[in-house]
This record gives sequence, structure tokens and C-alpha cells, in this order.
Amino acid sequence: MNGRFFSWALLLPVLAAGLGGCGTTGNVYFTRFDPKLAGERPGCELLTEVRPYQACSEYHSGPAVVLTLLDYYRVPGIRPDAATEERLATELGTRGDEARQAGGYAGTSPEEMKTLLEKYGFQVELDFENRHDGSALAQLRANLRNRIPTPVKWVDRGGQWALAVGYDDRGTRDTGDDVLILINPVDRGDDYRDGYTVVNAERFYAMWFDVSGPTIHWRPMLTATPRERAWSVL
Repeated sequence: MNGRFFSWALLLPVLAAGLGGCGTTGNVYFTRFDPKLAGERPGCELLTEVRPYQACSEYHSGPAVVLTLLDYYRVPGIRPDAATEERLATELGTRGDEARQAGGYAGTSPEEMKTLLEKYGFQVELDFENRHDGSALAQLRANLRNRIPTPVKWVDRGGQWALAVGYDDRGTRDTGDDVLILINPVDRGDDYRDGYTVVNAERFYAMWFDVSGPTIHWRPMLTATPRERAWSVL
């Protein structure tokens, strides 16, 4: 028995090192996104001046995206803080877990987002795309070329708003390796709560739909700009 114990004792440090990956400072699963480095890549359309903001509630992805967008355009009275987030949630009519428990739908609908942005003086185009032909991604890329951050809603975490701020075709004609860069107000999918989520564009496209009502709406996006300028290629 002593010999058997001695063998395990020798192995324990090795096993501990192998199993300790989740608790070590080295991150073997995720890489920290560097917006400055990404923005310098040829062919990468990235709005580095949009400031990420983290929502205080996972149901507030809609209000947080509106806050980030209004902050980008320097709308008076908008500050990236919890008080502004809560005020926008009230103005939007954002619903929390109590709505879901009552058999309804939590969060914020695309129509509610459009209505509030219009009240703040924006020209807003609410688009859906169910042709499954990639045209919604073409719209996103056109918006980014024109320096328009674009609110989108996808099924991540059961249904979340995010702000599309970057697209990189990575210098190839194959769209299978394209990446979409999102400002994610509920950034809990990696080890860095920096507000950025980078996702394969084709994967995002397949997950890009809204389930905040009884009907699935494919690929909702809001092209919101000050009233003197607006673009759409859909």
C-alpha cells in the first residue's frame, strides 16, 4: 500500500497542473479582443469610437444598446450610467422576468426600439430579412462603411440586443471565415467583460432572429441616423 501511495503522491502535482487550467492566469480558451489592432487590419470596417457599455440587467440589452447609440451621437442628456439605462428602460417599456413568469415576453421589441429612437430625433429604418440570401449582412456592411452602428437582435442567451460595430472579411472571398464584431451589453460569454463579442458572420446570420413575441422575426436591424442622413440597401 505504501508503494501505491508513493506513486500517486508523485503524480498529484502533475495532475494538479493539468486540471488547474480553469484557475490559472493563463487563458487557454479565449483571447482578449483588441479593437485598436483589429481596426488597423486592411478590409476591417470597425467603429472604434463607439464606447462599450455593460447593462445592469440581462433584460436591459435593448436600453443599453440605445444608450450606447445615443452616446455615440452625443445626444444631450445621455450618460453611460445606470440611471440613464433605467430611464431608457422605462421609456422603452422594457419587461423583466415578471413578464415571462406571467406567460408573456421579456425584453424590448424591435418596434419599441424604433419608436423611442424616433422620439430622440432619429430617422429609423426597421428591417427584417427572411429571404435567407445574405442581404441582411450586406446591409450591415453598408451601414458600417457609412459609420453607422447598427442595433441587431439575435437569439444569443435566449434573445439579446447588440450593436454591430465591425465586420472583417479577413481578405478572402469565402464568407465562411468572415467575422462580425458586436458591442454586447451582456458580455458574459468569455473571460473578458470588455463589452465586445466577436462571432463568425455565418454563425451569427443563422442565429439572427427575434423571439420576443408569438412570431419569429428574422434578422431585425435598425438603421438609425440623425434625420439629415440615412442609407439602406435592402
